[in-house]
Amino acid sequence: MSNVGRHGVRTDGRFEFTCASCGGVAATLAVVDDDQPIDAGALPDGARLSWSPGAPSYRLEFVNVNTGTAPDGLVDLVSDLDEVDPLVVRRIDWELAAFCCHVCELNYCSKCWSNWVEFDDDFYDCTRGRCPAGHEQMLDD
Repeated sequence: MSNVGRHGVRTDGRFEFTCASCGGVAATLAVVDDDQPIDAGALPDGARLSWSPGAPSYRLEFVNVNTGTAPDGLVDLVSDLDEVDPLVVRRIDWELAAFCCHVCELNYCSKCWSNWVEFDDDFYDCTRGRCPAGHEQMLDD
């Protein structure tokens, strides 16, 4: 897919990043105020898990749903923006921009990454992947 921008565009309160390979959604990143609950995704029984961290927080949907307290600088970075560059987000926390290839600097969705899980002594260690151009990197730690 050609001419796909790397920047995430603010849509419905979150930044949506487009996959450079298929044109679908590569990832979404929401940054919320400290008084709002975070939706951490569905539980096995279909109920939703949400929590209130009491501080500004984030919700990233990429390989899985990742939530947490917003790292220093993230709230200030995105507060007044309609678009955000994942390369700038990566400087704050690499995991919040893991969908963006370190080499070709393009966004890819979890389906377009060829990914695999690595274990250390039978415990989850990380998820690694190879982008459509063949560049390998860590996607989740």
